[in-house]
Amino acid sequence: MRSLNVARGRGIRDRRAFTLPEMLIATILMLFVFAMVVPFMRMQTRQIGTGAGRLDALQNARFSQNAIDRELRIAGVGAVPNQPMLVQADPMAVTFNADLSTRDSTDPDAIYYDPYVDTLATSALPFARAITLPRSSTSYPQMDYQSAPGIMGSAETVSYWLSLDSTSAVPNIYVLWRRANDRTASAVSTGIYVAPGTAFFQYFKIDHITGALDSIPNATLPLFHSVAQHATVADTGAASLIDSLRAVSMNVVGMYKDPTSGIVYRTVSTLTKLLNVGLLNRATCGFPPLPIPAAPVVTMYGTIPDSVTITWAASPDQNGGEQSVQRYLVYRQPVGGTTWGDPAADVAAGQTTYEWVDPGFAAMHGAWHYSVIAQDCSPSNSTITLSNTITLP
Repeated sequence: MRSLNVARGRGIRDRRAFTLPEMLIATILMLFVFAMVVPFMRMQTRQIGTGAGRLDALQNARFSQNAIDRELRIAGVGAVPNQPMLVQADPMAVTFNADLSTRDSTDPDAIYYDPYVDTLATSALPFARAITLPRSSTSYPQMDYQSAPGIMGSAETVSYWLSLDSTSAVPNIYVLWRRANDRTASAVSTGIYVAPGTAFFQYFKIDHITGALDSIPNATLPLFHSVAQHATVADTGAASLIDSLRAVSMNVVGMYKDPTSGIVYRTVSTLTKLLNVGLLNRATCGFPPLPIPAAPVVTMYGTIPDSVTITWAASPDQNGGEQSVQRYLVYRQPVGGTTWGDPAADVAAGQTTYEWVDPGFAAMHGAWHYSVIAQDCSPSNSTITLSNTITLP
């Protein structure tokens, strides 16, 4: 009886191992699972990387725009009476005077207090340390701007400009730089795309007949404050054209190179009002803004397209009604698509008609349409207005 039990026990222990057919079946099932899961995981990883890259391009464009807008909108703060507010207006550079930083906690005009800021970048730039303005051969300043005899004014000279990125394998990619007085320039951002023949900065003055903003043609740029003393008899006529500027728009295009679909562009376009030179326009936000009055028009130029341009007219609530429209959001979508996704462009309000050239058209194929919404300062959006359809090869 004992020997029988021992034999049974050995048999039970022997069956605890796997047979060769069982091992083969398990291996085949495991390989089958991996064959299904690995491509799915790779696709998910690529999609996450693509989404993160596109968001990075948009955030880079917004960061660049915000950095300039934050300081440019306070141009003229702390400037002494004979010191110009705007010094240079170039399609790829802007220079202005403002009391941005101070090490003096009692300074009533400075915007930022920083006990560690460079002391040579906290007051007006003296003539003895004159600089060459970016992308020009013009020297500035031509005199000392003093708040009292022997005491320099508190408004420093700030420059933003773009230069080609020599390390980029993609053409027309720029680096955005900032410099205060004659201190060493620092890079604000990289990966900024500027299409050939286009301007990063555009400038506006008041049309005294209509009261609307009127753009300065790029052909008349650059402008410099060529007269040493602001608001003097000499600072009139053609010499004072730069003093008539009331707003600056920026067209910032961030670039991301997607390993699957190629280069992706994200655009942020804004309008910075120069409040200290007479443009204080308070908008009222109540009801959502009215949509644009007619369907936007999309035009494709060339059989093998050279460009795709979308044009539209201002919302009635921009210059009339509540006067609350701050920007226009442009979307694009393949015909038959179900969602519009993120805006392809964010265009600042301020003109009567608008034109936006899509920098990403080369990667688009098939039938596409666009849409435009107006957005106020709430922000609230108007209803969507759909464009015509274009078919890209």
